[in-house]
This record gives sequence, C-alpha cells and structure tokens, in this order.
Amino acid sequence: MAISALMLMPGLQAQNARLVLSGASVRLNSNGAATQIVLQNADWENNASAASFIPGTGTVLFSGGTTARLGGTQSSAFYNLNSSKNGAELQLDRDISVSNLVTLYAGDINLQNARMDLLTTGSLSGEVYPAGRRVYCADNQNGHIRAVRTLGAGAHNDIAGLALNLTVSGAAPGSTTILRGHDRQSSTAFTGAGTSIGRYYDITPANGSGYTYIFDFRYHDQELYGMAENNFLFYRSPSYGAVTSDWEAWGGGPAGPLSPGYPTVGTVIQNTTANTASLSGIGSFSRWTLSNAFSEPLPIVLGSFTASCDQGQVQLEWTTVSEVNNAYFTIERSADSQNWEILGEVPGAGNSNNLLQYSLADPRPFTGISYYRLMQTDHNGDHEVFAPLSIPCDPATEGGLLLFPNPAGQVFTARFTVHGAGQDGHISLFDMTGRKVSERSVSFEEGLNEYTQAELGILMPGVYTVRISTGSKTLYTAPLVIRH
Repeated sequence: MAISALMLMPGLQAQNARLVLSGASVRLNSNGAATQIVLQNADWENNASAASFIPGTGTVLFSGGTTARLGGTQSSAFYNLNSSKNGAELQLDRDISVSNLVTLYAGDINLQNARMDLLTTGSLSGEVYPAGRRVYCADNQNGHIRAVRTLGAGAHNDIAGLALNLTVSGAAPGSTTILRGHDRQSSTAFTGAGTSIGRYYDITPANGSGYTYIFDFRYHDQELYGMAENNFLFYRSPSYGAVTSDWEAWGGGPAGPLSPGYPTVGTVIQNTTANTASLSGIGSFSRWTLSNAFSEPLPIVLGSFTASCDQGQVQLEWTTVSEVNNAYFTIERSADSQNWEILGEVPGAGNSNNLLQYSLADPRPFTGISYYRLMQTDHNGDHEVFAPLSIPCDPATEGGLLLFPNPAGQVFTARFTVHGAGQDGHISLFDMTGRKVSERSVSFEEGLNEYTQAELGILMPGVYTVRISTGSKTLYTAPLVIRH
C-alpha cells in the first residue's frame, strides 16, 4: 500500500500489506495520544525524506502472528512503538529512534544490524526475564540499543529500561551514553567458556574520573548460549571491544579473586534464578560483559525445541546433541508465562554423543496462548531451564473466536473465522453490567480474520465480553479479563 500524502486520523490500519512512505512531500502527522497506526501482519517501509513521518505523541503498533519488517531507505522516528507479534517478531532493517516508549506485548524485536536509539527520553518496556520477550540480535550481528542519560551521585535503576543499574558514589559522571549489544565477545581472556554471554554494555560518561560505582545487570536465558551460569566474572574492555586482547577479568568468584594483576574490587554477586550479576567498587567506565570463569561440561547441548498444533493438541518435540549425567526432562506449561505447572516428565539418556529425539503431547492446551518450557535435571539433582515457547492451540475455539492474551493488559487480539466477506462488521466490548464501553467498525474478509485492540488501560480491570457482529447478527461472543 503506497501512500503519497496522508494526514492521519486516529486509527490508520494496514493489514497483510506494506505501509510505504515515498516522495519528498509525504508528511504523516501523528499527533495526540489517541492517534494510532496499526500494522497487522504488515511491514513499514520509509523511502521518503527524513521528515516524512512526524510522530507527535501517537503510537505505531505492529500486530498479528507473522514476522513484520521495519525498514526502507530512510531511518524512521517514533514517539511510541508497540509490538504485539504472537509467535513472531518485528525485525529492524534500518536504524530507528523512539522518544517515549518501546513496548513489547508479545513476541520479540530483532535488531539485526540496526540501532534502536532511545535518545534522552525514550525507554524500553515489556521485556520478560529470565526467559521471555526480548529485544535481541543474532550472535553474528551487531544490532544495539542506545540511550543517553544524565547521571549524578546515587542510584539509577533500570536505566532506560535496559536492565542496567548503576549506583554512583563521588563525582557525577554527567551526560552518559549507554549502548546495549547482543553479539558475544571473543578473547583469550575468557578462559572458561571461551566467549562472553550474548550481552554487553558500552558506558561512556562525560566525566571520566572521581567516582566509584556498583554495576549490576540482568540477562536473558537465551543469551547464555548453553554457558554454565555459575562462577561468572565481570570482564572489561578499555578499548570498547576494538582490541580483543585487552579484556580484563574483574572481581572474584566463590574461590576468591581469579585474575591476579587486574583490579580486584570484590566478589561478583550472582542470582542465577533471577539472572542478575553485580560488582561494586568499580572506578572506570568502558565495555562490560560477563563470562564463566571455569570450563565445565554442559549437562546437555540442546539441538532444538519446537511446538506445533494438531487437531487441538500441542505436540512438543526436542533434540539433544550430547548429554552428560542427564536423568530426565520436565515439560512445564503456563497460561501467562509467569505461573508454571508440570505437564509431564521424559527420561533422559544419561550420557550420549549422538543426536537424540524426544517428544511429549499436551492433549488439553489452555484457552488462547499456551506457553511451554523445557527443564533438564541431572542425576545429582542439578537442573537447567531453557527458554519457553508460545503457541495458540485451543480446540474449543477452532472455527470460533480466540482472544489472546487473556487476561490482557494494554492490548488484545481477536482471531475468528467469517463465512462471507462484509463491510458492516463490528467488534464491541461490554462490561459486567452490559454497558457497551467500546465499538470498532471493521470490514470482514472471507475466512480467517485477526484484529488487535489497544489502549485497554483506560478501562477498569475486570471481566468484559467481546462481541463480533455483522449488521444486527452476532457471530461470536467470548469473555475477556483485563488486568493492569
């Protein structure tokens, strides 16, 4: 869909298409908190002049269950950028900037080789630790997130939503540029695992001396790349990674300082359940990352972990490349990715260097989205939890109405089948008293339809009824729980 000149009214939508900005005269004015551009299973392509999109205080929402791309020949600036990609992701093909909020409601954002610039006012929201929604890039790509903040003495928690805390004593660092990257660092200094985890921070202050600070950050399970999580050390590169030989090990593990000759500022404090690491007494900024100080054999090397839906049942399959002292696997499931229950256990092979295949079925998945995660347990009781999967597979709504996520926070998606296209479609929301609190006019297509409704934050938490109708005929109704 090519647009040469358009002044936005609240709620521009593109479905199963591309929103293309082209021509020097294109100006999309997105002003006012109620203004929203919804790209449902659609791409954003900016080929126009640098000022072609004026974000104002509006929101651009990427929704739907297929991967979307944000690119073009020009960089785009946003006020709010929301991603609700159930079972898919938003991929950046160009640098972007966001001055207020980047919010992940579902799915990941893949930076690839692009920069997401949060400037001096933007923040990232909606990442789930230790395993869940995230902003990332592949190990061989150099995508990163940038933010600039003015730091004084005192505590600065979750700076720009980048899962980074700094507690400063002494002089003020002043205006500080922070980059979060996700390609693993390589150096002979990483004597244990051989590489760093898939996360690093570049911290560059205006004032380079006169302070000490406590540095702690979180990381996702997916960023470990199978690395044993205990005995982490902080590693510092004064050249910000330009010279691979200058990495220094800082701090100590349970056995005390592990790198004589480098600054010993204390013991690394680790929480392997929450995926956090902390070090105090640091006196200089640079590039920082984590790596395991000791080389330990991994209990298993996971080859794959997948989920598929077949006739209302979820089929879970996984493979291992190698196993050491592996007793059994546990599959856990959840309706909200926060509260987990055991679905079943599968015996492991003990020790193996061959590719092995495993499977387990869930005959009764949850309504809406079901989440599954794999846990491996050794014969000595040690265990490792892998990143979860999510999949919609609800037998009760096959050919009917599926709402997800349910419960919902700020946004939900309705997926349903229509027999016969029509222009007079409505998606309505009713509270417990039967009062209509919102209604949206849409055009239904023959077959599967999917629509995303955002800005639920204006509604009180509670149970609502979603009604899908055409003309005076009700097609579907289903309950929706809203929680903030």
